[in-house]
Amino acid sequence: MTGKPKQSVGPYSGQDFPKAKDGWLEQLLAISLWGMIFPGFALAILATAPYGVDSRQLTVPFRAIILVITGYVFLHALLKRMPKYSGGWLAVIGMFAVTYLLALWINPRVELAGRDRDEILLQFLGTGILPMIGGLVTFGPRAVKRATIVLLVVAMAANAIILTLYQGLFGTGFVRVRVAEVYGDVIATSPLFLSYTASLTACLGIFMIVCNPGRFTLIVRYTLGFSALAMSMGSMLLGASRGSMAVVFGVVVLLMFASATSWKMAFQRMIPLVLTIGAYIGFLVVLGERLDSGLHNRMVQFYDGVQSGQFDDRSAQGRVYLWEAGLKAFADSPLYGGSVAIDDNYPHNSVIEALMATGLLGGVPFVIVCLFALYRSYELIKVNDYRSVFSILYIHYFLQTLVSYSISNNPTFWFSLALILSTLAWPKSRFKGPRRPVPGPGRPEMEALSPTVAPHPETYSPTNMP
Repeated sequence: MTGKPKQSVGPYSGQDFPKAKDGWLEQLLAISLWGMIFPGFALAILATAPYGVDSRQLTVPFRAIILVITGYVFLHALLKRMPKYSGGWLAVIGMFAVTYLLALWINPRVELAGRDRDEILLQFLGTGILPMIGGLVTFGPRAVKRATIVLLVVAMAANAIILTLYQGLFGTGFVRVRVAEVYGDVIATSPLFLSYTASLTACLGIFMIVCNPGRFTLIVRYTLGFSALAMSMGSMLLGASRGSMAVVFGVVVLLMFASATSWKMAFQRMIPLVLTIGAYIGFLVVLGERLDSGLHNRMVQFYDGVQSGQFDDRSAQGRVYLWEAGLKAFADSPLYGGSVAIDDNYPHNSVIEALMATGLLGGVPFVIVCLFALYRSYELIKVNDYRSVFSILYIHYFLQTLVSYSISNNPTFWFSLALILSTLAWPKSRFKGPRRPVPGPGRPEMEALSPTVAPHPETYSPTNMP
């Protein structure tokens, strides 16, 4: 090895990931995979809604494309010898997956939200377990940075389409945009597409403002961050989901705890975070009241229900009923479960769904993996390098599964979990910081780095990062 190395040593340089790839092909794969799995499906649904295209018509080809890309990513990683996680946590996930598949196998007549047993099984594998493969591959900092920007831009584009389609609803006293309702020439999509597209955009915007993953310039960070927050407000008001607000609050709590590691970090990140989320909620309240938004009305109803002890709106009562029914199904068969659905519905809580479907045999491994990923997300935010966006994505979609959606058909949750696990491909990176390679006898390939590498291993913390 001759000549002076071009790359610097640091948490953003890729030095802790010497085999991570950052070429144009790797960047394209990361961008396409992230863009399609996270906001891409919602964007496709919204773009085709004015033409009467049903979401089910897009599901199969869209998921098939994702599977092709994830398969190619894994094959590319094998050929290029890119880092891949293949450790014990996958075995823990496998315990849950096997028990869930067995629960489907012993209940051939089960139906879930209009889907029969075979369709549930295929979706669990095709939109859950198999797409994880692409998330277990470690991409380099440039690929992750560009994928993050594209992800945020695509999410903002989805919000722009939402405002274009449904802007006429503001001020009409609507409750929320619902499936199959027609407004003019537009067929409305599910309110969850609107609300959780808004919450993803808001969380990424807050993340860009209070953190600095990948060393974005201050102007880029603030421009993207505040633009994302502004564009998410309309979709948040239109979708009128209280769960989406809870998800944003959960991400903010994670950022606050991770920022409180020192006075310096608290000043640099917590104060902007509190000011930003305070302004965001304030604008939502004012706009919701003036535009007669369903979100404002539903939040007021929920607050009145808490004060009186009586929840009059159907949504809150429906959630409580499903949770109680799911816990009862788990109590009836606590060891191995077996109840995949509740009256052709899912319990709107991933933990309860895992317990009632797989019992303690599969539910406990599922909960353990989720809790570990939460802890890993906290550590990753605390280090604040280019992979910190994984934490935001996982926290967002995990909290989403606690109030909505089914784990049997949720590629965003499974893929975001895989991104967190992908950070385990490098055991020396303990999230106290990546260890720098140390030159010395027997390591001639590192001798050229000696002018730029510290003579002893160092760890990065929020206080000594460059």
